[in-house]
Amino acid sequence: IDPKDLVIKVKIPFEKFEGDTDEAKQKVAYTKVLGAGASNIRAIMKKAGCKLQLRGEGAPGAEKEPLHFILKPGAASESEVVSQEQIEMVRRAVDDIIETGKLPDAGPGLSKADPEKAKAKAKEAGPVAPGPVTPSSSSSAKPSKTEKGDEKETPPAEPCDLGSACPDLNCRKRHPRIPGMTPAPADNAKIQYFVLRSHSMANIQTSVKEGVWATSRFNTTVLQEAWEASDHVVLIFSANQTGHFQGYARMSSAPDRKLHPGLWGKMSGRLGDTFKV
Repeated sequence: IDPKDLVIKVKIPFEKFEGDTDEAKQKVAYTKVLGAGASNIRAIMKKAGCKLQLRGEGAPGAEKEPLHFILKPGAASESEVVSQEQIEMVRRAVDDIIETGKLPDAGPGLSKADPEKAKAKAKEAGPVAPGPVTPSSSSSAKPSKTEKGDEKETPPAEPCDLGSACPDLNCRKRHPRIPGMTPAPADNAKIQYFVLRSHSMANIQTSVKEGVWATSRFNTTVLQEAWEASDHVVLIFSANQTGHFQGYARMSSAPDRKLHPGLWGKMSGRLGDTFKV
């Protein structure tokens, strides 16, 4: 057997989680191991240098198999197989979650970065990769301190006449946070943005026609949590091998397994539940 064809699985010891039944324990284990906004899985992948998929009972689209991780080599890995060291790192991370309820490296949200360093990294990275994008900061008035230390309200910036068509990245005026949305979202609304890569333009055309979208089970879980924690969730689409963004949409419902089952053809079985956009 070619080592590249081996499927590496790490069982999640769900018995150590709370619950009256195995099913209940696996659901709790799934939520705890995944982490808020999938923060735990991202931290484990970063530390172990491999890709992870959380599968089995307790996960969306549950399989008739106990909860487990599927390990695959990371995109930047020089090896085509997962090493024993990586497997042990994943196991230790799961043990940390069981013992302390969290990972030392996984925070509840996105950390603040130095703006200049962020710009430099963006230039080096080139095109945006699929995955979550930092949520937009609120454009509402923010308090500033006077010389005496008292807080006063900073007046909100004036709207830019060019709106979303403004080409000036340093423009200090206010721009639409979700162009085309009427009425516009409140200035203090929490909005999260995600870049999604479609396998084909045909899927994007289907989305426009039917007003729905579906993505991988892992992404569906992330979007479900964003939907519950935000006022608006915006998806930015790019079809594979196009090198361009084709458009954007706003989630208008939570994922629903009864919504257009089988719409995505042969891929439907590998996707999470469809949701409205």
